[in-house]
Amino acid sequence: MAYMGGHLPGALHLPMGPEVERLAGRVLPSDQDFFLLLQHADDGQPAWEALERAGFTRVRGLLAPSALGTWARDGGKLEIIPQISSEEAVDGATAGILEVLDVREESEGSPEGASKGGPPMTRLPLNLWNPWDPTALAALPSGRPLAVISAHGRTSPVVAGLLQRLGVKEVLDVAGGFQAWEGGEGTGGPF
Repeated sequence: MAYMGGHLPGALHLPMGPEVERLAGRVLPSDQDFFLLLQHADDGQPAWEALERAGFTRVRGLLAPSALGTWARDGGKLEIIPQISSEEAVDGATAGILEVLDVREESEGSPEGASKGGPPMTRLPLNLWNPWDPTALAALPSGRPLAVISAHGRTSPVVAGLLQRLGVKEVLDVAGGFQAWEGGEGTGGPF
């Protein structure tokens, strides 16, 4: 995923597709202007229209996909968010070297997060969390790297980028989410 490998400082990630309106409503600040940095040049109009449908009318412009390369070539620093596998997340949480943050919305997962006997994790459904509340970070575990996991791995990069923007220093994304564990890396595993 291009965003995870390098993005402008403070940038937020929204995947194109049917989830963009829902996710925009959860993570974009409604009181700020913003620009869209496109992964593909032809995403501009659909992205702009989707955000307007979600009530975000403060888009001030579009940046071509080449803008990121220009920024880096001109000496601008890019931020990254490392991705880890669900197996690495389980191992790290079990060993106590990282915290797992389950951001599945209420309709996507069990209220307690992991299945019985799974690794410890904090459950913070994205639909119940207001990241722009000044006390929002108080609900998060601290002191260790924070590995964000979602149902299918599409929401976790959004939340990981948001946490990075809010000042959380060590953020990881669990690639593929709970689905990766259940469908590929294990059978009946801790997720």
